[in-house]
Amino acid sequence: MSRESVVAVGAGPANLSLAALAYNQRELAVTVFERALDPAWHPGLMVDGALMQTSFLKDLVSLVDPTNPYSFLAYLKDHRRLYRAVVCGLDRITRQEFQDYLKWAAMRLPNIRFGTAINEIDLDRDSFCVRAKEETVRTKTVVIGVGREPFVPDFARLIRGKNVFHSGAFLSEKRNFSGSSVAVVGGGQSSAEVVSALLRGLHGEPTSITWVSRRPNLFALEDSPFVNEWFFPQHSMWFQRCSREARERFLMGQELAGDGVSASTLREIYQLLYEREVAHKARPGACEIRIDSSVEAMSLDGPGYLLTVRDRVNGDVMHAYADVVILCTGYRSSLPRLLEPLRSRLSFVQNTLGDTELEIRDDFSVVLDGPPGCRLYLQNGARSQYGVADPYLSLLSWRSARILNAILRMERFDCGVMSGAITWSGETLAASRKPSQEMTEKIS
Repeated sequence: MSRESVVAVGAGPANLSLAALAYNQRELAVTVFERALDPAWHPGLMVDGALMQTSFLKDLVSLVDPTNPYSFLAYLKDHRRLYRAVVCGLDRITRQEFQDYLKWAAMRLPNIRFGTAINEIDLDRDSFCVRAKEETVRTKTVVIGVGREPFVPDFARLIRGKNVFHSGAFLSEKRNFSGSSVAVVGGGQSSAEVVSALLRGLHGEPTSITWVSRRPNLFALEDSPFVNEWFFPQHSMWFQRCSREARERFLMGQELAGDGVSASTLREIYQLLYEREVAHKARPGACEIRIDSSVEAMSLDGPGYLLTVRDRVNGDVMHAYADVVILCTGYRSSLPRLLEPLRSRLSFVQNTLGDTELEIRDDFSVVLDGPPGCRLYLQNGARSQYGVADPYLSLLSWRSARILNAILRMERFDCGVMSGAITWSGETLAASRKPSQEMTEKIS
């Protein structure tokens, strides 16, 4: 039996999920190319003790295929840790353990090629040409899973350097902040983890920390059961059918569900600040938190930088000096560079959040002006089209299963509406209100 060739680019969680779900699909031959030499997942922000904000069951496969041998429970059993994990309780695991799980899965999947960078993808007659440095692979099906790009605000784009960097590089090299003033820009989970690490002296003891957030306060993650139904398949399907205006309005209200700070991290920071005051380690201004404020400009000032910060409520302007500026400003979607040869054949979606996304169909295939039979799929790049859950792990296995169903042209995996408390689908709502035959007879 001939097998359909599928090329997946990027071996992050998205395409690892695809490969894990496809491991026993005899009709498919999936090969995943990854430029890195070995598995890694946000290594630059792997702070000791940092906890996952999602359940361990939101792994590569479990929510679609619970008996799959690449599940997190299978990983625990393989490490002979399952009993201890049960005793410890698995409400939240550390990011370090989840990264170890991803490495475990990646090293066992036979079709992951590390150390192979894909430089570009183009069309040649009736196939894609996937070009690496020393080889070209022809295929009709490509799945892109390279992730989103770190977002650098305009004020910092011309001044980036060793001491002005994105939080994703916080641990990527040896640093020493002793005797330095540090500014942290951003109000989400990454900024809180960076501030917590600075207060604990991870890279030495800074003389001062200035933490600037545009948000009205340092808000905790919205984690109620009903809010978490935003991370269900049916919400994603409903969201995708909404108008662009409705989707943008809804996304604005979902911010804290995806990028709020874990309550435990906020409590830890508050406790660290209190302990510093009690121990008389802090002096006035040693850790200054500026909320509802935005950095409008940054300029060189001697060996450091001068930040212009505006209070968003009353318009007051202050200036803060920093030797080091850490940008905890999140990630944005853009056209992956390797798809540049296809730019003229692609359609794009833009929104008020600043994202430029490829236009995606309901099976996560990209709208492409190309030959029949050539299919391009995108993982983790359609937040404005599929909702707050798209960049995160919650729908990882569901999205991969949808893609595999589309490639196989059959419903190999059940990706339909799951049980939930909230009704999102208009069709489901109409069906629930349809009177039964018995009721109809009574009415008549």
